[in-house]
Amino acid sequence: MSLPSLLDTFPEELLERILYFCVVAAPDPQASRPSWQPQRRRAYTRLTPLLICKSFYRIALPHYYHTVHLTTPEQSSCLRTLLRRRTYLARSVRRLVVTCVASDTSPAMRLCTGLTALDVTLDPYADSESFCDTLETLEKMTCFTLRKQHNIYLTMPSVRRFMTRIAATIASWPRLESANLAFRLSDDDGPVSGIAQALSFAPSLRSFSTEVPSLWNEAILRISHNPKLEKIVLGGEDAARGGGLYMVQARKHPRLAELIKNGTPMIRTRAHTMIVPPKMVSSLSEVVKGAPTPQVARHRSLKKGGRFC
Repeated sequence: MSLPSLLDTFPEELLERILYFCVVAAPDPQASRPSWQPQRRRAYTRLTPLLICKSFYRIALPHYYHTVHLTTPEQSSCLRTLLRRRTYLARSVRRLVVTCVASDTSPAMRLCTGLTALDVTLDPYADSESFCDTLETLEKMTCFTLRKQHNIYLTMPSVRRFMTRIAATIASWPRLESANLAFRLSDDDGPVSGIAQALSFAPSLRSFSTEVPSLWNEAILRISHNPKLEKIVLGGEDAARGGGLYMVQARKHPRLAELIKNGTPMIRTRAHTMIVPPKMVSSLSEVVKGAPTPQVARHRSLKKGGRFC
């Protein structure tokens, strides 16, 4: 049986779901490859299913543009040109992962009429005013992620201005359900506190994610005051070790501790108990009955040492 005739027997809904997992890009920013490391040649890419036949191309093309990564100014320019020529693809772009804010990034974002998720990496050299003006027009935003590189500091003036605008922009996203600040927060009475205050009043916020702070501060506590919030997801090395010193203070706030417990399974407020089977209990009890008490064991050891005659 040939491939076209075999595809005719498949329901298009099932075929579309299969192709969705084949062509949709990863939601997280891709790690940059060192210049000295040779690039691997793969036998297939996300584009491969679109080249098999016309049916695959028609079904998979909208999903191919579901998640778009903009890592260079050239990619922003190409996306802007593409969406102007093929306007029907503009509503297919649901998630943008921006690691390089260029001059064409804002015009390209305005063309994405179906955009609901945004992942932005802080860029101290970008035009934050134009970019944030575009963010305020994204009323359908439901998921927002803000990242920073290891060599970018929150004390930089350009970064502080950008985060201040982000705090003001969150108020224009009434459908925001998930927020992720992928770095350690600090309570500095500046842009971080402004973002925390804005998230505490977000009317649809359900989930908040961030890294465990090194020391106690009230930034996450302020966000936990949002009555709609259902869970707080804490990441980082300290989360794997139980939260460190931060959780010692967080447990003093019942609302905050409960949200962290709901979103971070590895951090618990109580120790787990092990259920021992009945057969094991009976065998253990027999062993305990035959074992000497600590006083008897000490008496025997002293007798062997010659201290008792």
